[in-house]
Amino acid sequence: MRYVTAALEDALSERLNEILVPMTKRDDLSPAYSEVQAAIESLRHRLSDDDSLLQAFDETVSLIRSYSFDEYRACYLQGFKDHRQLLIGDLDFLSEKDE
Repeated sequence: MRYVTAALEDALSERLNEILVPMTKRDDLSPAYSEVQAAIESLRHRLSDDDSLLQAFDETVSLIRSYSFDEYRACYLQGFKDHRQLLIGDLDFLSEKDE
């Protein structure tokens, strides 16, 4: 099973780029992807006169995207590991109580 987990870890980096596409979300939970992109582009346009500010902004957005990517990757891996443990009987989330 370690081979499967290792193969999954290798495949996730490539697949997350395809999986993490704009998704429709409820307005009360978060803005739509298009709204986020429009806000980023609007701020980038306003900063375009100052190269150092624009570079700092682009680096910050890149860091946020990188962090989110790693967070999604970790969630997928943990979900896979939990599912595997549940299937073989090593994890019984039904007996866990909410605290």
